Amino acid sequence: MESAVTGDCLHNIPLFKVYLENGNKEKVRSLAREFLLHDNLAYYPILKKSYEPREWEAVVDGLLDDLQTRDGAKHASLNRQNPYPEVLKGEGRHGRLLAYIQKQPSLVQSYQEVLMPYYKDEVFALYRTVILGNGETVANRNEYQALAFRLEELVSLGGEAVAKECVQALAPRYMKRPAMKDEFRKVGLL
Repeated sequence: MESAVTGDCLHNIPLFKVYLENGNKEKVRSLAREFLLHDNLAYYPILKKSYEPREWEAVVDGLLDDLQTRDGAKHASLNRQNPYPEVLKGEGRHGRLLAYIQKQPSLVQSYQEVLMPYYKDEVFALYRTVILGNGETVANRNEYQALAFRLEELVSLGGEAVAKECVQALAPRYMKRPAMKDEFRKVGLL
């Protein structure tokens, strides 16, 4: 069963396909939920579609709790597709998504568009955390450019004051690193 869980396409899972074709909602729901809990986001819309809207509202919070518990129990992996924040996004659970991103600030860029209309100041604070954290570890021109790009993104979101605060906070670092200062100048923050 584990190999089926990691499959990329639902058509590679014959039993699931049979359940879909036969309209066996309970089996479809059960397998789709299991696959979703095993990091296969493709099953989220299938699972949601198998419910009427009122039914879905009654089950979605439990599903989110299960995804959150499962996510918290796993170690981070670069190859792992994480359905939890994506389902939060899809369900419009902005407060819960923000709480999740606050624990993993590096994800702010992926979810800024969803969060900005509701939590502009919090998104800016997350960018600040990421920029200052990265600013402590950057060591070469490519990393300086990436940091400057993040600052430029923050400015484009309306966070110019926060970006300038970050540059000021990083001043002791870039005074010793002319290339870093040069990259900040290129994006108009010096």
